[in-house]
Amino acid sequence: MKKRSRKLSVIRPASAIAVVLLFGAAGAQAETPDAVASERSVYLGGSVFGPTVGYSQRFSDAWAGRIMFHTGIKGDTEKDKDISGVHYDSKPKLGAGLALLADYYPIQNRGFRITAGLNFTSLKQNLEGRADGSGGYDINGHRYSSAQVGELKGQRKYNNVQPYLGLGWESKTLKQEGWRFTSDLGLLYFGKAKGNLEASGAASNAALRQD
Repeated sequence: MKKRSRKLSVIRPASAIAVVLLFGAAGAQAETPDAVASERSVYLGGSVFGPTVGYSQRFSDAWAGRIMFHTGIKGDTEKDKDISGVHYDSKPKLGAGLALLADYYPIQNRGFRITAGLNFTSLKQNLEGRADGSGGYDINGHRYSSAQVGELKGQRKYNNVQPYLGLGWESKTLKQEGWRFTSDLGLLYFGKAKGNLEASGAASNAALRQD
């Protein structure tokens, strides 16, 4: 017999901010020493989002643009995480995505840059409820046994578009051909999570369904 489930709105919104660290190597080539706008770079590296590749185009001494692709990652399961008084096993998953970035070089002939842009990816947090030491759950201020609740699962989803702000550095400056080491450190804001929670026992329990 297939179990039916009902959504329970007991997961409160939470904001997420990620610290981003990107490192790798870029191959740069300029057609002539004075052709700043022709400098292009291809990036290979890794970050907190998994393996990363990208392309950079220099527009002037001070400005460049980048597009970066990352594969995404699956995080480790966090055991017994307390959310709104209920304990869960929590497992985050960051999907594949891309970033569109604008780089500003405030000092000429230096590798330091300031970066801003947008990142496009999905961040989900899958939740599996765990009964407490007394063998039950406290949901919306009411007590339920494990038998009443049944299987308890939920998910948090964050914004798919995240603003980015950070700092970066390159080991070679403008107009220097060859491979260079690159790095970025910054912040992504994922916004507030939208959550849902499902309990297999809610279909036959009016009080649990109401909570």
